[in-house]
Amino acid sequence: MPASNKKSVQWLFRGWSRVYDHPVPQRIFYRRIHRDILKWWQPTAHQSVLDVGCGTGLFLDALRRDHPALKLSGLDLSAEMLKQAS
Repeated sequence: MPASNKKSVQWLFRGWSRVYDHPVPQRIFYRRIHRDILKWWQPTAHQSVLDVGCGTGLFLDALRRDHPALKLSGLDLSAEMLKQAS
């Protein structure tokens, strides 16, 4: 990322991380996508899963609840999103 954009992107994700888990956008956008992923992919016990761009980790948290034998990891470029995930 160009250095000139770095502060703007950090500012954007710092703000977005505070509202990312709000129920309305989660219901409208993300949960539907998560359901579609799980329709296509049926996880099996002990698979390793890497969620690239995991945001605040909501999808990984749902996977953990529904499939406790999975080995889960999340990666996100935004430190603010990851702080919300921990």
